[in-house]
Amino acid sequence: MYPKKNFSLQFTNAHGAGRKIKLRDAWGKQSKYCLKANWNDYAGARNLVSAKLWGEIIHSRHKNDRLNPLVNGGAVDGYPVVLYMNGIFHGLYTLNMPKNRWVFDISKQDRRAGLLFAGNWTNSTSLRAQIDPEAPPEVSGWEVEYCATEDTAEGTGWLFAGMNALISFLLNSDDATFKAEIGDYTDVDRVIDYMLFVFFICGGDNLGRNIIWVTYDGKQYLPSAYDLDQTWKYKRSSTPEMTAAWYESDVILRTNLLFSRLLENFEEKIRDRYAALREELLEYGHIEELFSNHFGIVPDLVRAAESERWPSQKLPNGDPCADIMQFFTERAAALDKIYGSQTE
Repeated sequence: MYPKKNFSLQFTNAHGAGRKIKLRDAWGKQSKYCLKANWNDYAGARNLVSAKLWGEIIHSRHKNDRLNPLVNGGAVDGYPVVLYMNGIFHGLYTLNMPKNRWVFDISKQDRRAGLLFAGNWTNSTSLRAQIDPEAPPEVSGWEVEYCATEDTAEGTGWLFAGMNALISFLLNSDDATFKAEIGDYTDVDRVIDYMLFVFFICGGDNLGRNIIWVTYDGKQYLPSAYDLDQTWKYKRSSTPEMTAAWYESDVILRTNLLFSRLLENFEEKIRDRYAALREELLEYGHIEELFSNHFGIVPDLVRAAESERWPSQKLPNGDPCADIMQFFTERAAALDKIYGSQTE
């Protein structure tokens, strides 16, 4: 869609095999990375600051699970870079982790580990219909990012079967059974955090699609945030009903059946968690600091060069944090009313 392109970056040795390079201590040595063009988010701030915030939310639970030790709880990590190819300035990029098993600390010994990516909007990526494993990704909406047994005779069937078991449970359980047994299929705390996080940052693209579902045992599936560049700004709809769904209630979350059932059955737990997040991680000063630190990495000279190299790209005028923090102020006020928070 856009003239400036993303790149996958693969380090190799002289024989073409992967060569592991350490680019950031927290990542360890890896051979595969991503150069992201960030056409709608010139410094990658919305994507990477949101990913960092997601990691902070994950870590704030102090849960003894596989997500807690991860750099950003399964979301990407990265930093701004300038890219030259054959001596020619190509633009401002961010060097990011890719969608890859190493981001989730999955080793080859994890024989029931996998990553399912919800890449398109469908009934099944909204967890309202079973996945057809035989359907192509453009029809089903699902892609296998990693499956421990993908290259064996066992294939990927169990990875889809586990997600279908979650979907079936959502479709068929009554409320009492749902509250008692949902923990067999996912982690309620992790899903509540994802739901509130995406709703707060106005992640309209992340309610059904752009979710990475990770499993380490083929039974519990946990959501992780991905591709967060279309966030921290209002998306006014052409219909009053859709606008109200985003800004006057949390009804928009009900497009995803898992979120809908949590809203119906864990209301007090959701309100308490929202209030706790607003006290610390979703607090004005903290969010302002995260974005200011990120934009501060990019000198004015680079921003000007980016504008000259890609003149059709829209870059913010003046303080790049200003629009984001104006959004924060309005968004926090709206959601505080929804969840009854008294946070200033």
